[in-house]
Amino acid sequence: MIRHSIDFILDREKGKEDGKLRMRVRWGKDIRVSFNLGYRIEFDKWSPESQRVKANTTHGRKKITAKQINSDIQFYERAAEDSFRKFFTAGTIPSAEELRRELGIRLGRKATGGPDEPLLRIVMESFIGKESALRSWSPHTERIWRELLASFVKYDPDITLAGFDGKGFEEFYLWMTDDMGYANRTIRQRLMSVKQFLRWAKDAGYDVSDSAIQFSPRIKVAQRTVVWLDWDELQALVKYRDSGRLKPSWADVLDCFLLSCFTGLRVSDITNLRWPDVGESSLRVLTSKTTDPLVIELNKYSRSVIDRHREDKRCVEFVMPRVSHINTPQTIKRICRDAGIDSQVTVSEMRGGGSRVEEVKKKWEVVSMHTGRRTFICNAISMGINPLTIMKWTGHKDYASMKPYVDIASADKAKAMSIFDSK
Repeated sequence: MIRHSIDFILDREKGKEDGKLRMRVRWGKDIRVSFNLGYRIEFDKWSPESQRVKANTTHGRKKITAKQINSDIQFYERAAEDSFRKFFTAGTIPSAEELRRELGIRLGRKATGGPDEPLLRIVMESFIGKESALRSWSPHTERIWRELLASFVKYDPDITLAGFDGKGFEEFYLWMTDDMGYANRTIRQRLMSVKQFLRWAKDAGYDVSDSAIQFSPRIKVAQRTVVWLDWDELQALVKYRDSGRLKPSWADVLDCFLLSCFTGLRVSDITNLRWPDVGESSLRVLTSKTTDPLVIELNKYSRSVIDRHREDKRCVEFVMPRVSHINTPQTIKRICRDAGIDSQVTVSEMRGGGSRVEEVKKKWEVVSMHTGRRTFICNAISMGINPLTIMKWTGHKDYASMKPYVDIASADKAKAMSIFDSK
């Protein structure tokens, strides 16, 4: 690798308490270039040791967050490292102008006086870094965008943003359909995300083809299989939690899942649940997808999960312990497997454009953390609770969004009634 150094510094100007944030790159026989990141940082909010702004600080008149600025610093650093890697692979030492030109392309800037266009994957990397900080994306949302970025890298790492026109979008769609065999639901979601990214890029001043934004294939999607735990399966999980056989980190994941099963809250909202939100008989929660607080009455099961953490030293501010979102999806599957949640479910998907594929799986294989919310809704309907009452707990705005759960629970009630025929 070409020996080099990358430093982030603040320019000091007489009489000012802040400075311009710059990236300074050195290599070879004292060759250097510098890039202005476009931020002014107050000196007392900057850490020279880590070369990052201090956490939980804001900067400038627009109150840019530390998370967004540090994300941009990482983006610039990665672009510089990738540039050196390219020259090293080619066996050349770049001049200052050559590195500046390569960096400009990787940072999504047109090189002055040159024909080069920014690469789509580089601009998307910038989009993810900026929007994840600005919109406070959850780890799940950022993971979905990173998977889309990885798809483009695999499809064609050298495709430019300007070159991704309607025809290019169609070829990317066919690649996902024919070559990769993605399910139609995944393809539809990714096409929607690509359009969101393209609109952002156009608003940001990049050269974006209108034909790409207008590309709109018709994609058939099978009705999603609603996976939920019936009452016996849910009680099996409760008993497994009380057995003491779970290691602490797994017990924390299961507690989050169980609280979702008995309140209907999304796991993201449970993660942000604070002690002032917990009353004697109910929870008062402003969820991530509602503008008005929800009042959710406690039952003996949800109260038991909460009480378990009242004396937990890890839960001073938040009701539940922090869990790692990276391993959580696989952890809840293994917990359900070990608890004996192995009834069979049929999962339908549309693939290859229009062919339906059905697979029979064990329920633990298709459980996710969001299954807890579905479990609450379906069990509540099976118990005969009015759907309108359930909607007040879950925050659903219209009955249409509840109908899939009502249909499933109604079928479950019909199955239960057939028990009388066997007596």
